[in-house]
Amino acid sequence: MESEGNGNLWTPDRFRSVEHGAIFAQGLFLDSPIGFNIQGTENVVKWVAVKGDVEDWCIYHQNPSLGHLVQDFNEVAMYGDKLHHPVWIGKLVPCDNKMRQLYRH
Repeated sequence: MESEGNGNLWTPDRFRSVEHGAIFAQGLFLDSPIGFNIQGTENVVKWVAVKGDVEDWCIYHQNPSLGHLVQDFNEVAMYGDKLHHPVWIGKLVPCDNKMRQLYRH
């Protein structure tokens, strides 16, 4: 699935320009064995990358069992589940190693 932010590599220098608490990337993924297999529901899931209150960030996703795209992106940022899988994090938000070290697990 396509996502915003996938065209450019995220670095700490680029990240500094993002406001704290802001969604800086968002998109969709498929919850299936051929996609990002969280629960295997075959539902399309929204995700967001959010900058924290300090120089950190994380990715939240809607719960796949809620159904297809039931939350808007802001609701995902507020109530979503945190993504912890390092390979999936890098696929959704391409970033260098220094940016990866800023991820809040």
